[in-house]
Parts: sequence; structure tokens; C-alpha cells
Amino acid sequence: MRGEFQGVSQELREQAIVKRQEARKAPTIQGNTVVTKSRNEEIDDNEKIVVIHVVAADGESFSGPVIEQMMAELELEYGDMGAYHCNVKLQDQAHSMYCVLNMFKPGTFDPENMDLFMTQGLIFILRLPGPEDGLKAFNIMYEHASRFATFCNGEVLDERRQSMTDDTLMSLKEHVQLFSLRAG
Repeated sequence: MRGEFQGVSQELREQAIVKRQEARKAPTIQGNTVVTKSRNEEIDDNEKIVVIHVVAADGESFSGPVIEQMMAELELEYGDMGAYHCNVKLQDQAHSMYCVLNMFKPGTFDPENMDLFMTQGLIFILRLPGPEDGLKAFNIMYEHASRFATFCNGEVLDERRQSMTDDTLMSLKEHVQLFSLRAG
């Protein structure tokens, strides 16, 4: 009997995910910086946004070709909102687990002009609940952000653009896990 409820629950969750993805709007822009509507906080009782920044070393930039190469290596696909998405397949449909945007105006990527593109930072955005377990999705996003930062000589920052310390990382994981338990 429990299996029946889990199947129905999973189907309802997938429908809710699709509706949220369709209703999702692009982040706003203030000055030259992209600002997400809500940073690492709950949108309402049922949703949470987790943001990680990856910034280039002082005086440096990430080039379009390097971004494209890293996104391909991390198996992120260019798509909705002019962003790169880490997709998972559910019932033969791709669902975005998290996305990566340009931290600076216009906030998006243009695959036709990546040869000339330069930016000082990227935003990794995880929306919960999502198609994967919240903590698993966060860990994947953080691992990918760290790999990008290491490869490109960048730095991983928290939602306030402060260095990601072990304490900050543990706190983020705890918040994600608590949210997932409440939403579960």
C-alpha cells in the first residue's frame, strides 16, 4: 500500500516540478549584476532557492570557450532562460536539477557569441524541491562549482559573495536537509 502512495506522490511531485519550471521567470538585473529573486531562502513554505557564486581571480575573467568546455565536461546543457542546466531524466523527460547563469548583465549566455564572451563570475542556482533529493542535488551542484573554480582558477563564494568556508558549507547542507525533510 505504501508503494501506491509513493507512486502517486512522485507523480504529483513531478507535475508540480513541471508547473514550477514553466512558471519560472528569469532573474532580475540591478546595475551590472544579476540578482536572483531570493537567495538561499524560502520563496514560500514549499520552495527554497540555494545560490553559489564562482568568481574569477582578481583582474581575471572566465572566457566563453572555457565556460563552454567546462559545461560540456560537467554535462550541463544550454537551454531555458539562456542558462546551462544540469538535467536529470524522469519518465523520458529532462528536468533541470540546477542551472548556471552569468553573474553579470545580461545574466544569460548566447551560444552564438561565446567565442568573444568574458565574465568575472557565474551563479549556480538550485531550486528546491526538485527532481532529485535536495541534499544530493546540492552536493552535485557544489561539486560542479568547485570543479569549475579549480579548473578556471576561480573561487567558490556563498550567496553573499563571501568565501565558502567549511562552516558555511555545513550550514548550507543542514538548511537543505532540513528543508527537504519538511517538504518531504
